[in-house]
Amino acid sequence: MISDIYFAKQRELLRHLRADSGCRLGEAAVCSRKVHTVDPYQPEVVTIITNADAGQVFYHRQRAQEIIHVDVFHSVGKVQPQSIAQAVKRGLEQYAQGVGAQLGYEQANRRYQLANYFDVQTGVGGGRVTGSQLYGQKESVKKAHLNHVHLSGKLANGDLAAIFFIVAAVEKAIEKQGFELRLVEYVQHEQSKSGSQPEDMSPYTAFTDTFLREQPLLGEDQAYGYELAAVSDIMENLEDLQELLAIMQEIDRSGRVPYHSPYSCFPREARLFDAWVKLEGYGLVAKQANRYRLTEAGVELSRRLLANARELEAALRQQSILLARQGPNELGSFGPVSRRDTVRQGSARRVVVQGSGEHLAVSQTVTSALTRQVARKSDSWNIRPADLRFEQRQARSGIDICLLLDASASMLGKRMKAAKNLAEHLVQSSRDRISVITFQEQAINVVTPFTRNRLLIRQSIDTIKPGGLTPLAAGLRKAAEHVSAHCRRPGLLLLVTDGIPTLGDKQSDPLHDALQAAQAFREQTQFHLCCVGLQPNHSILRKVADIASGSLHVIDELNTISLLNIAEWERSRAWQKV
Repeated sequence: MISDIYFAKQRELLRHLRADSGCRLGEAAVCSRKVHTVDPYQPEVVTIITNADAGQVFYHRQRAQEIIHVDVFHSVGKVQPQSIAQAVKRGLEQYAQGVGAQLGYEQANRRYQLANYFDVQTGVGGGRVTGSQLYGQKESVKKAHLNHVHLSGKLANGDLAAIFFIVAAVEKAIEKQGFELRLVEYVQHEQSKSGSQPEDMSPYTAFTDTFLREQPLLGEDQAYGYELAAVSDIMENLEDLQELLAIMQEIDRSGRVPYHSPYSCFPREARLFDAWVKLEGYGLVAKQANRYRLTEAGVELSRRLLANARELEAALRQQSILLARQGPNELGSFGPVSRRDTVRQGSARRVVVQGSGEHLAVSQTVTSALTRQVARKSDSWNIRPADLRFEQRQARSGIDICLLLDASASMLGKRMKAAKNLAEHLVQSSRDRISVITFQEQAINVVTPFTRNRLLIRQSIDTIKPGGLTPLAAGLRKAAEHVSAHCRRPGLLLLVTDGIPTLGDKQSDPLHDALQAAQAFREQTQFHLCCVGLQPNHSILRKVADIASGSLHVIDELNTISLLNIAEWERSRAWQKV
């Protein structure tokens, strides 16, 4: 079996690593615990810098030989990091299954968790494999990774067989994106020209949401924005900062982990387990003897949560905007996503009017004069007072946005948390009226009527409890009824779902029902329908969007940053039509 071959090759790889060297894995990958460089004039040759430990250079770790470094080379282009991260997880799952067959479930489960300690970087961006992959946005870093996928992870010698599973899965993911694997003809070993100090790699490194940094991320004054990003990451599945504070205080008091079971069938336990993994990964808690304790950075964060929770919460909201700015330009497979920083409150647009205004609109004035000349078939051309066009500022008054949220069982956890974050962000970042409708097997509910009240939004979305099947058709019909009754102008309906219709409304075929409901929505309302969904279900959502004359955004996962980017893009387009 292939897996047996991988386990056998572990000894050969370990021999190279213990000799402070590296080697090729197959034809396109190079592996070591060192830094790799490539001469652009000899791209087929990879140099391993033997006195530059990857963990110490990239992550400022104190001990050497802890971080494995793999580069998988491909034809020049922008490989999407999300699919590479999924491939790394698949490779680790296959490895864990092999381990489980020999050593049992507990050992296999420990290998599953290795994905938290692997990072990816491509020519588009990267980050922690279990994160959003929206980091690594420094231009020099992206440019340096246009010809290879960079992988690094914390891996003990006894788990080196995992690398072969990972590389095999990543190579398939690269080829699936349409890129060719590039042959590495020769691997050479050299020492850094700077002597005992490794070469400066700062142009090729950037902050990511990594768990591989040995020094805690929090506490570094020069990285305050990223400190907030770390806290935001920890908060992904928690309700609010008070819940985070309670978890940290309990750890400090009892010295035990805050959960009893990490399994997804226990939602609360799964949420706490997710927060715990991130607290430990970011160096906020550590094990001492038989107890866990808050580190110095953890104590500092706990103190800030007690004394300055409101200020920290405001900074976290601002940080979501900063992260949206640094995200890649295209997060979806169909249609563009937001390239705007955010929609500013009190913004205004310029409209062209006839008569008088602040500034002469030269292009429109000339066009008007030429149109008149052509219509009269005149040989002479001049500009008359009736041709004059002027620009006037028109203040933005806001639009109506209805969020139609899938609240079926598959939305439980991170996905619903991201949808709730979207609702809060929309109402606090603009003058738009926001309404929230949920659809699930049990009921179709108008959770929040159209409002600008942030407190009402927060209180109402807290009541959303995912469960049951996905009645998309009923949700669309309710949305059409709701916006027709309460809105007299064009607006935006944002449909957020992670699955396919599984429950019909009027007929037994859920998909046919959904298409009929989408057509009725187009005919009955002035709202633009924007569908946001996941890659496996894009064909169904494409049909819904097409029949409603709407738009479609397909993303790899429903996370806060992706939803914010899409919402800002669609909101700015909808505003232009008001």
